[in-house]
Amino acid sequence: MKTLFITTTIIAVSISSGVYFHKQNNTLENEIADSKSQCAQELVELEQGLNAKLNELAAKLPEQHELRASIPANLEKPKIERLVSYGHKVRAISNKYEFLLTTVEIDEADKKVLSRLLLEREKLAAQIDELALNENVAEDSTKFEKQLAEVETRIENLLKDPVDYTRYQYLRERSL
Repeated sequence: MKTLFITTTIIAVSISSGVYFHKQNNTLENEIADSKSQCAQELVELEQGLNAKLNELAAKLPEQHELRASIPANLEKPKIERLVSYGHKVRAISNKYEFLLTTVEIDEADKKVLSRLLLEREKLAAQIDELALNENVAEDSTKFEKQLAEVETRIENLLKDPVDYTRYQYLRERSL
């Protein structure tokens, strides 16, 4: 009798477990199907929104062409150097000559003077380059060229070691 009771209980538990898992499986299948249709619906909505945005942009395209055509061709664009702050320029020049300033064979006071002269040299060279490029400016660059020559002479006097001067000559021709 005991075995019959145990067998019946096992069969009942197995059947009820099977029914429970079958219902869970059906529920999951329905949720997956609902999610799939929801995703498909959201995809359609996104595609419609994208197409609407593309149509809106395409409608504005002729306006953009007209706007661009109205801008004069000879409009002066600012050089990037004009947009950069003075602090950034100083750091760029310092980075350019960093190797020279760390390896030069002069005392610390002269290194500071050399650093200031290098900044002045780059400033004057940039002014001369800008004057050469700008045809509308009537200002003569000879004043700046004389100042640059004076600065170059002072730098040459500080850099007595030929190796240091050769490094300087190499670096000064490099762009920032």
